[in-house]
Amino acid sequence: MVRKADRPRHIIKAAVALAAAGRWSSVGLRDIAEAAEVSLAELHELYSSKTAILAAHFDAIDTAVLKGTAEFDPEDTRRDRLFEVLMRRFDALSGDRDAIAAIVLGSCRDPIAGLCLSAGLMRSMQWMLEAAGIRAAGPGGRMQVRGLAVVWLATAR
Repeated sequence: MVRKADRPRHIIKAAVALAAAGRWSSVGLRDIAEAAEVSLAELHELYSSKTAILAAHFDAIDTAVLKGTAEFDPEDTRRDRLFEVLMRRFDALSGDRDAIAAIVLGSCRDPIAGLCLSAGLMRSMQWMLEAAGIRAAGPGGRMQVRGLAVVWLATAR
């Protein structure tokens, strides 16, 4: 039995494992609850949807990357700093490669799910820019966030 305090992370791990094992688009909330050994009611208490589970997972990845952000060398360019931050993000996601591929593929097949996940991607890219010391505020910042998201997705693919 999983301790109550560990259930959120346990549910996320179960969902990511299910995504890695097959098509994310065919995984239901009941499947996730069964894999995590929690009731549907417990799952609903913690997460309102599959997208919410993924958002929590990606937030945890962002936190891990941000905690690992060290001081940069003053001579590092913006590009060098951003490269280092993004490489930390790829490292943090490396164990989830198959799951991420299934989730991205599922999002391509389900535009609504893709739209729901895109907001989280933009939020993550904003944090990555800020971690690299690049302001992501204002109209110019929003354009940089979108540009970084495009680069991120192309690189991840």
